[in-house]
Amino acid sequence: MTGKLLNGGSCIKLGEEGVLLQTANAVFHFSPDNVAKHVICNSWMKGKGWTPEDKSGGYPFNPNNQFELQWIAEPNNTVKIYIDRKFFRTFSREDLSKVVQIDFSYAIRISSIKLCREEIETTTPEIPTTTPPPPTCPNEVLITNVSIGNINLIKYGFGKGFTVGKSIIITGTFLNGGSCIKLADAGVITVTGNVPFHFATDPTKKLTICNSWMKGKGWTPEDRSGGYPFNPNNQFFMEWVAEPNNTIRLNVDGKFCKTFSREDLSHIEQLDFSYFIRISSVKLCRQDIETTTPTIPTPPPKCPNEVLITNVVRGD
Repeated sequence: MTGKLLNGGSCIKLGEEGVLLQTANAVFHFSPDNVAKHVICNSWMKGKGWTPEDKSGGYPFNPNNQFELQWIAEPNNTVKIYIDRKFFRTFSREDLSKVVQIDFSYAIRISSIKLCREEIETTTPEIPTTTPPPPTCPNEVLITNVSIGNINLIKYGFGKGFTVGKSIIITGTFLNGGSCIKLADAGVITVTGNVPFHFATDPTKKLTICNSWMKGKGWTPEDRSGGYPFNPNNQFFMEWVAEPNNTIRLNVDGKFCKTFSREDLSHIEQLDFSYFIRISSVKLCRQDIETTTPTIPTPPPKCPNEVLITNVVRGD
């Protein structure tokens, strides 16, 4: 999408069939406000109404309010958002498989829309049932004497930050009740130390929560997307992989679970476990990273099987 934000709030919605916000769910609602300088992502669902607002990621639009906005559908009902060809954030909350309409309203002017769809195979190849190979762990540091408590990542040579080239592999068992795993900055956690990534599970309620705790803000909105991917025996093999733009990729038992990106991960120094969880081992993995980064120009996004729409006004 290309266009311009006018003065005030605007809304772009992906909706199911029907009258939006009445008979039709708005499974993804994207609402920038160039006056308040924030972007809201959430949903509207029949029987529930508006879901909690997620304002993470800041305000990425240019002062002239003109924009190029790209939404990419990813696995597990995730929308990856780029603004002016730069990654902004991901959002995953509701089922996106029934979307049939895109809707624009309020203070926004749309210049053009490109609808892009890759060719999809009509046959599904057989997937071998063999166990996937374990993930690689370069420069592995294995920690086995883990109890409920805290690991100082600096002391184990992991360096500051959870950035590209790093991953953490955790094996253990969830006990009956809620448990928490946190990646935290220096300081007393949830007092003087920010928690940019908080991962909480509860096998009794079959839910998983991802969010953050930040000084001055407290707990950020809970993201419960992705379901409950853990085995009934509550034993798990979990991998966190640092990806660009403060994104964490979560794999559970060798399978992709979800991504989460919200706060700055460059100051991480602690890995913390609490409540109803038993940790068997932790592997800290770190690739050797080049100290210089070449400048790579950002190419325009590809749009397979392009459908270009230019006569767009506010509406459906």
